[in-house]
Amino acid sequence: MAVADALVEASRTNNIRETIKVVIKVDVGLHRCGVQPGDDLLELAKYITSLPDLSLQGICSHAGQAYSALGWSDCVDIANNESVLMRSCTEMLSSNGVQCSLVSVGSTLTELARSDFKDLNEIRPGNYVFYDTTPLRLDLISYADIALTVLATVISVNDQYAIIDSG
Repeated sequence: MAVADALVEASRTNNIRETIKVVIKVDVGLHRCGVQPGDDLLELAKYITSLPDLSLQGICSHAGQAYSALGWSDCVDIANNESVLMRSCTEMLSSNGVQCSLVSVGSTLTELARSDFKDLNEIRPGNYVFYDTTPLRLDLISYADIALTVLATVISVNDQYAIIDSG
């Protein structure tokens, strides 16, 4: 709520006449940032909708825990659990009078593995356009799918690092 208050204060201090659009990040398991689903999400959403300077657009998530997955099936589980959780959050908010027009998820690994897109209306798949060795390691793509590589020469090695000439 402190961030919402800071946005309102900044808006008023800087004479911004337009409503500031806000998206709430939901923690779907990475525990890096975002509000917890359930009462914490509902409380924040209701608070934001009570402020005339802010307009709640929806919710978003990032299931970055997929980067610790051991394989394809783990990614599938993480992605589809995220879908179910975000749908549950949207339904909970809606049943309490808070509408979310945006339900956004994103992680390259989860978008490659996701089969449940129901009620999601935006994906943010990160490096999806290029790929790297992480989805390759998890059997989500083939080597031929990697669209960008960097050729570099190892110029020095010590006990901890290999120094390359690629900047």
